[in-house]
Amino acid sequence: MWRRDSALAGPEQPTLADVDQLNRIFSTAFSDRYRRDGMPGVRVPHLDPDIWRFALETAGRGAMVWRDRTGEIVAFNLAHLSGELDGAFEERTGRRDQTANDVKLPAANQDASLQAAIRLEEIYRTVRKDPARAEAVVRRIKDLYPDAPELRHLGP
Repeated sequence: MWRRDSALAGPEQPTLADVDQLNRIFSTAFSDRYRRDGMPGVRVPHLDPDIWRFALETAGRGAMVWRDRTGEIVAFNLAHLSGELDGAFEERTGRRDQTANDVKLPAANQDASLQAAIRLEEIYRTVRKDPARAEAVVRRIKDLYPDAPELRHLGP
C-alpha cells in the first residue's frame, strides 16, 4: 500500500525568498477554508510581497515554516506575540496533503486564543451579519476557557 512521505523539516524561520511559496499556500489554504465554511465562490488572492516582508520581519521567531524532502514549504505559522514565544496557534496553514499530525506546533496560549476568538466573533457579528456563527465562536471559546474574564461581555 502506498504511504505518503511524512518526513518534514522544521520548524525553521522563513526568508524573503520564500514569499512566492508562502503566497501559494496562503491563497490555496484559505480559499479552501472558505469553501469548507460554505463559501465556495471566495478566492483569497495573493498578498503583496511588502505585506509578507512586514509580517516576517515583525513576527521574528514567531514565523515558522515546515518543508518536505524537496525543500518545498508545506505549512507555515505566523505568530505575532508580545514577549517571548511561548505558544502560538492551534492550527497551522498548509497543503491539504499534509495531516495535522505531520506538523507539530506548540499548544495555543490562552491569551492568543481569546484575542482571536473575540476578533472572529466581532467579524461574524458586525461585518458578516451572521449572529449564529458569532454565537458558535463564543460558545466554543467559553467551553475552552469558561473562567476567562475577557469573555464576560460576549453573548451566550
